[in-house]
Amino acid sequence: MGKRYGDCKLKLILLLVPILLLAFHSNGQVIIEGKVKAKVDSSSVFATVAVKDSADHILAYTNTANDGSFKLTVETIGKLNLQVSSLGYLRKSEAILAEENDRTFNFLFFLLPDYQELNEVVVKASRPVLEKKDTIVFDAASFSEGNEEVVEDLLKKIPGLTIDGNGTITVGNQEVEKVMVEGDDFFEKGYQMLTKNMPSHPIEKVELLQNYSNNKLLKGIEKSDKVALNLILNEEAKSVWFGTAKLGYDVTLNKRYEGKANVMNFGKKNKYFFFTNLNSIGYDATGNINNLLKPKIQNGQASVGDAQDFSSLIQLSAEAPNFKRSRINFNDSRIASLNAIFNPIDKLKIKTIGFFNVDNEEFSRTRTQRVQLSDTSFSNTEIYQLNKENQVAFGNMDVIYDINNNQTIALALKYDYTEVNDSGDLIFNGLPTNEDFNSSKHFVDQKLTYSNKLGEKTSLLVTGRYINTRGPQVYNVDRFLFRSLFPTVDTANSVSQRIDEFSEFAALETHFLNRSKKDHLLELRVGTKMRTDKMASDFTIKRGDSIATRPAGFQNSLTYQVHDTYFNSKYRYELNKLSLIGEVGVHRLVNSIADESELEEQRPMYFNPSLALDWKIDKKNKLKASVTNNTTNSSIVDVYDGFVYTGFRNFNAGTGAFNQLTASGYFLNYQFGNWSNQFFTNAMVVYTNNHDFFSTNTLLSPTFSLSEKILVKDQATLSSSLTADYYVEKLASNVKAKLSYAESNFQNRVNFSELREITSINYSYGFEYRSVFSSKFNFNAGSDWTQTEIKLNEANTFRNNMSFLDIFLMLTDKLDIQLQSERYYFGNVGAQSTYYFIDVKVRYRLLENKLSFELDGRNMLNTAGFRGLSVSDIGSTTSEYRLLPRFILFKTEFRF
Repeated sequence: MGKRYGDCKLKLILLLVPILLLAFHSNGQVIIEGKVKAKVDSSSVFATVAVKDSADHILAYTNTANDGSFKLTVETIGKLNLQVSSLGYLRKSEAILAEENDRTFNFLFFLLPDYQELNEVVVKASRPVLEKKDTIVFDAASFSEGNEEVVEDLLKKIPGLTIDGNGTITVGNQEVEKVMVEGDDFFEKGYQMLTKNMPSHPIEKVELLQNYSNNKLLKGIEKSDKVALNLILNEEAKSVWFGTAKLGYDVTLNKRYEGKANVMNFGKKNKYFFFTNLNSIGYDATGNINNLLKPKIQNGQASVGDAQDFSSLIQLSAEAPNFKRSRINFNDSRIASLNAIFNPIDKLKIKTIGFFNVDNEEFSRTRTQRVQLSDTSFSNTEIYQLNKENQVAFGNMDVIYDINNNQTIALALKYDYTEVNDSGDLIFNGLPTNEDFNSSKHFVDQKLTYSNKLGEKTSLLVTGRYINTRGPQVYNVDRFLFRSLFPTVDTANSVSQRIDEFSEFAALETHFLNRSKKDHLLELRVGTKMRTDKMASDFTIKRGDSIATRPAGFQNSLTYQVHDTYFNSKYRYELNKLSLIGEVGVHRLVNSIADESELEEQRPMYFNPSLALDWKIDKKNKLKASVTNNTTNSSIVDVYDGFVYTGFRNFNAGTGAFNQLTASGYFLNYQFGNWSNQFFTNAMVVYTNNHDFFSTNTLLSPTFSLSEKILVKDQATLSSSLTADYYVEKLASNVKAKLSYAESNFQNRVNFSELREITSINYSYGFEYRSVFSSKFNFNAGSDWTQTEIKLNEANTFRNNMSFLDIFLMLTDKLDIQLQSERYYFGNVGAQSTYYFIDVKVRYRLLENKLSFELDGRNMLNTAGFRGLSVSDIGSTTSEYRLLPRFILFKTEFRF
């Protein structure tokens, strides 16, 4: 009873602290308003108006309205400084003394033109957000709270940017293409390597580049909707070597540790970024590594081959849905990366990446699966301990040579070697079982692109690409559970699956772009691409070390080849603020499947038309819509016909036939507001009708699942989302809200049933409130709710919630405290459905920007595990996961 009371008291204090501090903070308001005009003609001037305190910290800022008026509200009295700045005008400032009985001020500013030549003046503006054509510039100091360590921490605090758990950055509903440093890109779509490892303190500005083009010769020709980020460093960090080193060890003697270091130099000609990270605290220093190894930039310039998928059939999973992965990731990770950009001569740029990673992970789960079908019901219990060991060695070299001002040739070379050694200990319904999985994969990617700017508004691109991947997979289980599936097999005690895969892709594409005098854009693509997949799978049932049988229907030996010759035409018609885009793609395929006994061929031809509009209604309102009809061809994982053992109880097979899948899609997107506005919102609706789609025909029993793909007609999916970002000036806070809905209707067969009609519905909604006080206290709070509903004969529903409260308090210039608290709620799992977590960081700066010490405590409530529920069309699954126990790291950080 006493412990429960103490826990409740602690939680109540955590909730009351930010409220009390906020009340203390809001003890008075100062109102500042006025107008800004030009001195020469008294016309209204678009300007940025900012209020600073005596320490030169920005308290509030705004942009003037169309009539030059502005209004600001701050919560601080005393000596203030009001600054007005505008491009082409001299900056003006006014001192303010705000007292208890004098809190309202009105100003009329007349700005003088700035006639100084640009090369004779250095402009130091203090505008938090600056718009200039296609670039939005954020002043880093205006959004920094002082507790940031890496670039990702800083970007999370910039309005309009959203960063998920893997480090993926989105603007609205669009992911950024890359994150550059001083105009140079190291990692392309693998930018998490930079944002999760580069320190944030050298960053002076963050540029958001809209309508971004990956090819400089297409600037002003192509119509791009891509976005990218560019980090601008302060002068002290340019062309000098600098870095950080941090080492931490668990004072509770649980053997948790963290060590990381980085060294970098960003000069005008050469740039270097070296880093290493070693930790056993669950931290992921790379994000989704496939974004670096195999980035996908579909429908981009010179992107032929990016859509190719080379995923493996067998993968032992260690994922926990709807939960922060770092809390379940018992890891021992070691990463080193050496990256450089050279400009030996003005016409030549060379980029190199070297990446090495050894990662050992442990994962524990107890799961009860309840299957409820019309004619069958059973339950299985698994106690699972998975040990994963991954080794990755990756190398990349990009060479870009400017033949002249209008011609460029670019060569990209990549090599990746990935080795996986997994072992699992499983108790299945009381029976102990061991499994092991080993694979090694070699991946080679070579791409050559020639760009020629034929005229001011005309360009030609020619791209050739070759990709090769190969490697075996071996999966062994030391128990034979399939006597009902193989009744003629006696005294077997283990099974083994081996898969040998080889994939080869080659392509050649020519891309022509022409923008007319009226700004209309014509794009023509013509190309040919060929992919060859060879797959040999061998499933064996063993008796001791000898093979008892290789069952028929569970073997594969085939070669699948697709030769696609295509032509694509796209035309963009500009009509004032409205753009109409029509596109059609023509594909002629030659498909072939060859096994040991026969060869089959197919020669289909299909068209992929689309129509879209892009309407910029005014400066704040934008509307996009599109209608598409798309046909896709089957891949190797769809056409093999022998069953493959892909997991402890699971066998899967393809259709054994050629198939093309057609779908219609409808897209609508509305955006209100711009980056300099206080309110910004984005709404999207997508409806897809899959006229043909792959579903499954499954034979399900307590000891096995036998699933083959079948072709079914008509599947509909509707998804929608709404996000809003609002800066509350009076509260010096930023509020974000999000809402999404998705519904999918599909059909499948289970245990010889007729086609079953299934509906899946997912809701999610949430908010986030982040303060941007200029005081020594700030907080960030939010909550996210998700609900899943599966409808078959009756609805099966569950709801989860995650809420958080982060507090940052700077006690002195040298000492600060950061507290992070989380609450998880999992519906329909019984009495224990709510879990709390508290992480605390205390940092002391002994030498400013040189030496600091830190205590970093995780899971301070020492929550040992959690239990969650998932539902599907066959029943429900309750899973319990083991969590990293409480630990406290003592860290030392040194900057140089």
